[in-house]
Amino acid sequence: MILASSAQQFARRAGLIGVDQALSSAGNFALTVVVARQSTPTEFAQFGVAIGIYFVVLALVRALASDPYVILSAGADPQERRLMGGWSVSGAILVGVVSSVAILAAALVWSNGRDYLIPIVVCLPALALHEHLRQLLIAQRRVSIPLAADAVWLVGFFVLVTWFHPFSTAAMPVWIWAGTGVAAALVSVAASRIAPRIAQLGRWGIDIRRVGSSYSIQLLAGAVWWQIVALVAVVFMDTERAAGVRGAGVLLAVGSLASTVWVTAAFPSIAQSAKPETSRMWQIVGAVVVAVVTSVVAIALLLLLVPDSYGRSLLGDSWLAAQAELLFATSTFVTMGVVSVVAVAMRALERLVAGAVMMVGATFVILVATVATASATPKAAGVSTTLVGLAVIAAVGSYVVRVINQPSTVK
Repeated sequence: MILASSAQQFARRAGLIGVDQALSSAGNFALTVVVARQSTPTEFAQFGVAIGIYFVVLALVRALASDPYVILSAGADPQERRLMGGWSVSGAILVGVVSSVAILAAALVWSNGRDYLIPIVVCLPALALHEHLRQLLIAQRRVSIPLAADAVWLVGFFVLVTWFHPFSTAAMPVWIWAGTGVAAALVSVAASRIAPRIAQLGRWGIDIRRVGSSYSIQLLAGAVWWQIVALVAVVFMDTERAAGVRGAGVLLAVGSLASTVWVTAAFPSIAQSAKPETSRMWQIVGAVVVAVVTSVVAIALLLLLVPDSYGRSLLGDSWLAAQAELLFATSTFVTMGVVSVVAVAMRALERLVAGAVMMVGATFVILVATVATASATPKAAGVSTTLVGLAVIAAVGSYVVRVINQPSTVK
């Protein structure tokens, strides 16, 4: 049974993380709204590809730098944690630089949406560093620093967007957003005093090997699922529907935000209570699963009550398309949310890492295939994804029951 004091500490931690995540998500949401209101569905779909690529890179940073740090530093002494923080920061910067070069090469070939992609590419190393420091400082329980940095990003974006409106180019809001993100990264670096350790970059590679390549792949898949689904929609759906899928994801941002807060807040507790495995870990997992599902479904139900006039003020011409894709997006968010929470617990237990990798990978492939094959109409995609999601969740539930009943060190 979770002690009352532990529950209170977790609630306070979740609250602070929630405020920080809200600030971060508010900036992303505001950028999307600004672009949607001044663009056609075709242009909005192009922007969706660019911002989707950005989120994929952030997922790479988390999979290859942030989450391995959180896991491996759980049982380390303070001196070792400081050293690990330094070389993980170097790793995050390297991921950002390599990604920028690769995306820039692709942008030279891909002309559609290039204007939206270039500002992200230019600022990507700094944005990757900022995201890594957010996760690292949260794990160190120094949440006030990312709070301040994300406040600088959000306030700076709103001030400059107001100042430069009307915009001279369609991509100017993206330049403003990326530039203020660089300022937020500088705030994080200055306040955290965590210096990169370039000379010890090899130690970061050792940490990745300690976590395991399959582990990192599973972390990545769990983090980029919606971005990949949205990019697949661009390939298999017409432009208006692809814009609708991206818009539906934006509308569900609050539910996604709540899910992220719960998982981020619970991650260190799950990792600690998995060494050795305790019944408290599975109590936390069950509570987070309920919170994730409730958050997403509640937001989806509220969105059904939003008048079209308000919706159009948010997403412009893409509002009706986004509303049509809401069932599809809700089903996908719930399915991967549940699977991701369970996978967090399973991958914290060394004996179940392989099972977590297979579970997330299979779910990811099934959902992407569903999008590709059921894209004829919004209703067909939504209903089929709901059915597939229910089947996946049932399978995950039965797997968890078997996991709990396996011989272990549970106390």
